[in-house]
Amino acid sequence: MNPNPAVTGSTPDPAVYAKTDVTDLVETIQSVAQENKKDMAELIKLHHIMYDGIIQRQNDELENYRRGALRQSVIHVLRSVAAIYNENNQDMATVNNPVALLQYIMSQLKELLQDNDVQIVQSIGGTAFDRKMMRTHERHLIPTTVPEHDRMVVESIQPGFIFYGEPILQELVSIYKFMPASEHIEDYNPESEEISHA
Repeated sequence: MNPNPAVTGSTPDPAVYAKTDVTDLVETIQSVAQENKKDMAELIKLHHIMYDGIIQRQNDELENYRRGALRQSVIHVLRSVAAIYNENNQDMATVNNPVALLQYIMSQLKELLQDNDVQIVQSIGGTAFDRKMMRTHERHLIPTTVPEHDRMVVESIQPGFIFYGEPILQELVSIYKFMPASEHIEDYNPESEEISHA
């Protein structure tokens, strides 16, 4: 008896060849898939490198633009301040009306701020204290026995300056500080307070 079942006499068994062909095909497909997987990994890596490079270049360009725009803005403000200085650089002893000159300089500075999109704000009494936009000092705390008045603005002492929604200088205000009647408001000493921002 022939020990090789694939060979019976001189006629080969077609099933064995078919099996061999399928096995070779599977191995070929697996090999191609493995190569494709490597190629895909390389493509993904290359894509990330290119993408990161593009993002970095865009960030660099934006940063350069921001610095250039900021520099131009600062130069504009400094040039305006220098012009105000030159225009009003006089010996105060020779000025006929120093108060009028000072008022004129103040109006020029205010106009400079407004021309550069700086909003000047002054709160009215009864406004709620806003920690972001306002500041206060212990000497500007006004005692009150009305709980509802606690941390409400009494008056604006110095205006605040806001640039595109962000304070560049907080408004200085006096505010009410609630103190129960049992704490004897008449004996209240604001200098003993240790807060600088309510």
